[in-house]
Amino acid sequence: MQGCTPDGGGGSVPGRGRTSNSPALSHDHVRAYYDDVYFDEGRPFARPLPDYAEKLSWLSPRPTERLLDCSCGAGGVLAVARAAGLDAVGIDLSRRALGYAKGSGEERLACAVTERLPIASTSVDLITCLGSLEHYLDPGAAVAEMCRVLRPGGRMLIVVPNYYYWRNVAYAAVYGDHRTGHHQIVERVETYRGWRTFLEEHGLAVTAVHRDVGPAPALRGVHLGTRIRQLARRAIERLVPLYLTYQFGFVCVRSKHAAARSWV
Repeated sequence: MQGCTPDGGGGSVPGRGRTSNSPALSHDHVRAYYDDVYFDEGRPFARPLPDYAEKLSWLSPRPTERLLDCSCGAGGVLAVARAAGLDAVGIDLSRRALGYAKGSGEERLACAVTERLPIASTSVDLITCLGSLEHYLDPGAAVAEMCRVLRPGGRMLIVVPNYYYWRNVAYAAVYGDHRTGHHQIVERVETYRGWRTFLEEHGLAVTAVHRDVGPAPALRGVHLGTRIRQLARRAIERLVPLYLTYQFGFVCVRSKHAAARSWV
């Protein structure tokens, strides 16, 4: 894989929110944010490794299949993919994130944006994009690129946030204001129908939808009252209807329309 220097931006914009007020953001601005702010927290993985393993299982991976993790961050998905016998590669626009991944033993990495993947067409079997599509400057171009590099019969997992997450809806009912997201430099949220329509309009066919309730809370050393509240909230997360869940995990394949296109 070859490294690249991403810049530019723009393009189609789905979703109900964008946390930046600037319409002229470039990929360099976004990279600087993740290098200097997001990874300043010092936590290498956004989720525990077992949570990445659960997400990967939704694709029913087979040993030796080639996996591309878009916006790989510090390499959590790559670590569990290698342990499962997959041929895993990762891209991210943050050089600091890639430094964490390299320090964890990952070698097949490239500094790139998903809107312009430095990967040959129809060359990967599996693609993961976990909690990242909503942060891209041009999510439509990103989906088109993921379609381009996915082999016929390949599977893709895209995890995105829900505008109608039940806690946000409850907050709006009490305080009259709908809170959403984690307030990163670029962030969009949509409903179940909104995200599914967007993916289908950009060349994907959804074959399954999983609820992502977030990683299990750490209970060791936690006050009993806090532990009870965390467990109760966890139970509610698994009982609410799908359209009220925290995030959606869309398992997709290239649609017949996309498969008929010429991938150059």
